[in-house]
Amino acid sequence: MQLKKIAVLSALVSSLTLASVSAALADNPTPTPNATVTARGAERLPDIQARVDKRISRRIDVLNKLVSRLGSDTHLAANDKSLLLNEDQNAISSLNSLKAKIDADTTIADARTDEAQLPTIHVYDFIVPQNHRLIAVDNLQALAAKVGTSLTNIQAKVTSLQGQGTDVSAIQALLTDANSKLLTINGQLTIDERELSALTPTSSNPAATFTQVRQDLSSVKTEFSGIKTDMVQIKADAQ
Repeated sequence: MQLKKIAVLSALVSSLTLASVSAALADNPTPTPNATVTARGAERLPDIQARVDKRISRRIDVLNKLVSRLGSDTHLAANDKSLLLNEDQNAISSLNSLKAKIDADTTIADARTDEAQLPTIHVYDFIVPQNHRLIAVDNLQALAAKVGTSLTNIQAKVTSLQGQGTDVSAIQALLTDANSKLLTINGQLTIDERELSALTPTSSNPAATFTQVRQDLSSVKTEFSGIKTDMVQIKADAQ
């Protein structure tokens, strides 16, 4: 192999950074409300209203953080960002309306009835996990696109060297393996994005989809690690 002719591959490979995979895959845990045991039989109306206001405020705080994250994320697909923002903002509006209603309640029975409406807004069991999973998937799709561009550039150089009579068979085998892994990654992320964006709180067992996507993302991380290994070896061969 004419090492001088392909030394430029080392610089190309060095430009490919996969360190962001772990950060992109870091899945924020779904926040859970603090459980407080109270003697409900002894509660006064102001006590109930104060307790429910705190439960609502915690949910609004979580949703506001999600809205902020969506607004600053440049890797989200436009349709997914719109879907999640509408979902989060509608939930915030519903929570504020519920808070106003509870604060205006004049009986303990009414306040407890209104409190029972909190789970129907599905903040912790649906909105938060859907946001987290879809954000992770979209960010990994952006990373996959970046990796794909790098592989294409390296392939073009290898093909050129091959045309000049350079033996690039070892590097070509590594590139083929990396591209195969990337194809698997893109296929899995496409499926996960489609399934997540189609979910609603009334979908059949959305928790199962969230669990499956989390497992899929673990597999995607393994595939990205395999690509990184291939690229390290290509760099070594190029030198």
